[in-house]
Amino acid sequence: MIDLPQLTLDPRTLARIAAGVAAVVLLLLLWRWYRRRRAQSLLLATVTGGAYEYLRDVLVPDGQGGTLHIDFLLLTTRGCVVLDMRNIAGNIFGGDQMTAWTVMHRALRYTFANPQTGLYDRIAAVRAVVDELPVEGRVVSPRGVASPRDCRASR
Repeated sequence: MIDLPQLTLDPRTLARIAAGVAAVVLLLLLWRWYRRRRAQSLLLATVTGGAYEYLRDVLVPDGQGGTLHIDFLLLTTRGCVVLDMRNIAGNIFGGDQMTAWTVMHRALRYTFANPQTGLYDRIAAVRAVVDELPVEGRVVSPRGVASPRDCRASR
């Protein structure tokens, strides 16, 4: 049997090692927070860059005593644009007449309800509020999405 020498560290050295590890963890957390914050500000600048004015996270009356949530409402030269943001990555397979759309991303495959149905309701609610301005709607995903059809509605 081999005897190994025992390693003993004094408390100051242990405290320095712990402080170093804590500093590295803190720097990593700050870096993640900064990257997330920067991505959100870039997304906001990209989404609202072509608009004169915009509203974010708006509640609009639905005409039946309730409200509908709208992610972004943009005022552009062509009228109002209702943006429905979806956090989806992958290939989307869906169409106007389908009740459920399918997403395929790497090894994942899942379905979700057709977002155009809710978008039509949001467009109608905004149209009731803004009167004479043309209102269009878009379903947008800030992540990489490939779709065989353009996800837009302008009833």
